[in-house]
Amino acid sequence: MKTERTLFKISLSETVLFAILLVVTLNAFVLVISLIMWKSYFTLMAKSWIFLVAYPLILPLIQTSINRNGVLKVDGLNDIQTALKKIDFLLIKKGYIAVGQDLTQINYAKKAKFDQFFNFIMKDDICVKTVDQEVQVFGKRNMLLAIEVRLKY
Repeated sequence: MKTERTLFKISLSETVLFAILLVVTLNAFVLVISLIMWKSYFTLMAKSWIFLVAYPLILPLIQTSINRNGVLKVDGLNDIQTALKKIDFLLIKKGYIAVGQDLTQINYAKKAKFDQFFNFIMKDDICVKTVDQEVQVFGKRNMLLAIEVRLKY
């Protein structure tokens, strides 16, 4: 069995959406705290601008550069159905469900409603395709590593 993992370029739209979500969430949280404490929002902002501005802009860059989209190609399998069952078992264990199935392709999405909402931003869908005697898994780097380890051992 031979595996080949290829990562794609950083997704600019994913990075921007994640940054917007963090900026809005953190600033809304600080606004609520400032209302509870009866202090000005700008007073709290002046003391913690790194936390409210720099952090939400740097974290998405780091996150999306590490956990990029990619493809895992597994070739030289004796039994493709066994490999597909191992992949399916791992994805179900990680909280995914099969949402679409074709003769050569299975699509997986997050199971929980909360995760499905964040899937709009993080794009965590996984697609498993079978082409000839090769299995191709499209997804994020972290999940591709977990699938690769599961298939090897």
